[in-house]
Amino acid sequence: MDALLTFVLVVLLIFFILRLLFPVLIRLFIRRVTGFNAHNHQRPNQNIAYKKGETTIISHGEERSEVPKELGDYTDYEEVKN
Repeated sequence: MDALLTFVLVVLLIFFILRLLFPVLIRLFIRRVTGFNAHNHQRPNQNIAYKKGETTIISHGEERSEVPKELGDYTDYEEVKN
């Protein structure tokens, strides 16, 4: 009977400690994950201050054509309504 009472008390003590530590551990985990993502996904132009009404074009690299230039000329057609 004494061993059963000791076991129950130890289990209750473990649950009580986990109940107190679990929110703290979750907060630390969330801070670590969000800090890691914010650090790795910063924009290079993030520190530039833009004025209100100003138009800004940010280039993300050179656009590549799907059709090679050696294949022929590109013709842009317009729709003509009768």
